[in-house]
Amino acid sequence: MKAACLGNQRALATALQLYLSDWGEFPVAHRWCDQLSPYVAESPLAAEGGAFRCPAAANQQCSYALNSALSGVKAAAVARENESSMERTVGIFESDVGWNSAGGPGLLPDRPRHIGGDNYAFPDGHAAWFARKRLPDGSRANLHYSRTFMKGQLGRYPAGSG
Repeated sequence: MKAACLGNQRALATALQLYLSDWGEFPVAHRWCDQLSPYVAESPLAAEGGAFRCPAAANQQCSYALNSALSGVKAAAVARENESSMERTVGIFESDVGWNSAGGPGLLPDRPRHIGGDNYAFPDGHAAWFARKRLPDGSRANLHYSRTFMKGQLGRYPAGSG
């Protein structure tokens, strides 16, 4: 299931790249699934059941969420942060909230779906699995979401992903 979900995340990352190429900005948070759907309709990367559905959460219409800090942001603004920002910015991540859900790490499933970790899609077109870690205060250490991502506060690779 981890590999099939990762394939779905790759399909979504590719769809996000195509969307960025056409529109020059990230989809809006409350419509991102609707906006990316035409770009994933025939994706050979998607697992059975469609790119929006993780096989470990097949009862949901969509098993992923958009990083809401990117909603409507110009792609060039993220790319300008530094040369590698598109490959380090989390774009889409696993969630149990449903279709068009967007937010931050609070939307991750309560329990990781894939061997203690989650799959993530990045705006540069790649997808990757990362172990989920918790800080002593109970917060998740592997994702950072903030409206100040232009200053390098958002989307750094999760801790320990090196």
